Amino acid sequence: MRSSRILLADAAINLVMGALLATFPRTVVEALGVPDTDTTFYPSILGAVLIGIGVALVIEYVRRPTGPTGLGLYGAIAINLCGATFLIGWLLSGKLEIPFRGQAFLWALAVVLIAISLVELVSVRRIVRCVKRRRAANAQGNSRATPRSARPSKSRSATGIPRSILASPRNRTARPRTVSTTNDQGKPCAELESSPKSFYCLAS
Repeated sequence: MRSSRILLADAAINLVMGALLATFPRTVVEALGVPDTDTTFYPSILGAVLIGIGVALVIEYVRRPTGPTGLGLYGAIAINLCGATFLIGWLLSGKLEIPFRGQAFLWALAVVLIAISLVELVSVRRIVRCVKRRRAANAQGNSRATPRSARPSKSRSATGIPRSILASPRNRTARPRTVSTTNDQGKPCAELESSPKSFYCLAS
């Protein structure tokens, strides 16, 4: 829930800044004391990009697990830090001839971008840790829930047949028993019970 609120706040900042840059009203520019320009082409393009970023953040905020994915926290962090870095670079360069109120506004904007990026980074780390803990808990729960019947039993063989049945005398390979008889010549022969048609004669 906290990460969702951060996304919504970041989306609001991008939408507001994008709308101001896209329209670039001269009265607002003079009131804030930010740098002015003769053409509104580049500010309008930048404003359109910021509006798109804000919309992507809103999509990520309202999306469902099976819905389309918007801009996540990692993407928002990268965009905010890049913007804040370049903005601070311009402010430190001394090339911006703007009044004090303009510098104050831009420094405040840079601080807000860095602050929200740090909050988003902390939130991401918490989410990652929470996911790891849940996965570890699920793995432990699955290992404990393994039924006893699924474990190999010493009383059963590899085929699942109880060893007591396999060890029964009836299941052992029986040797063929012989029955004494005589052949046509009067010599003793032996007949195999397992194969009635096979005879062998004993040596006289």
